[in-house]
Amino acid sequence: MIEALFILAIGVIILLWVDRKSMKKIINSQEYQIRHITGQFNNDDEHETKQLRDDYHYEKIIRQIMLEDEYAYLTPDDIVYETANNRFFEIYGYKYVGNVKINKNISSSVDIYTDLFDKYINDIFPNSKDGAIDKIVQNLNLAKLEAIVLFERWQKFYLIDYNQNGEWIPNSSKETLTIEQFKDRISATRIDVKKDEDTRELYFEAGNVKGKVSTKEIPKHPMISLFITSDSNEHWLLHEEGSIICAPVIVKF
Repeated sequence: MIEALFILAIGVIILLWVDRKSMKKIINSQEYQIRHITGQFNNDDEHETKQLRDDYHYEKIIRQIMLEDEYAYLTPDDIVYETANNRFFEIYGYKYVGNVKINKNISSSVDIYTDLFDKYINDIFPNSKDGAIDKIVQNLNLAKLEAIVLFERWQKFYLIDYNQNGEWIPNSSKETLTIEQFKDRISATRIDVKKDEDTRELYFEAGNVKGKVSTKEIPKHPMISLFITSDSNEHWLLHEEGSIICAPVIVKF
């Protein structure tokens, strides 16, 4: 009898320990999500973000090296690494510390302005961030770092949004306006497109409105779309007409 009670007690302790560990994991996950939504990152978050960014830039350097010479695939890996390390240091002023592996079959490039894959958003979401990245890798045949950049593009330009159920979901524009319609809407006489000196990214200002630009260069046929995120904030995005994030104008009145 005593032995049975002892075994039962041990079982209860184990269950409590597992439950506590599970709850701690859930709490940590929720805190991580809250920090990333509010932008209040801690040291670990900032280190993770910096490492991911360094990995992406380092892999991009390797890709450039492989594309510069049609016989680069014959170059020993240690020489490619040495060249990549030197270039990384020349560009960023510090040594790369990471474990990016050489992929000698890389032939494509994905950056924050790549809109080629936007049409697959509804196939990837709703999903968690990790789940979405895994699905991008699997469905779109991209490297993991490219998938991360693609996710960051969709988040940056409001094409996905974080909902109350703890998932990222597609976020379509509420309306798309011509330049003249937009200026009439906000009673502005002009729109100024500027470049951030730190990020080198374009943005625009019109009256009291400041918005992002989803292209690397000034759009040739500009349109402006309104996005509303789960926090009820409005965001204006300047982009090329006919892109996946909006419907093209059929007729103007």
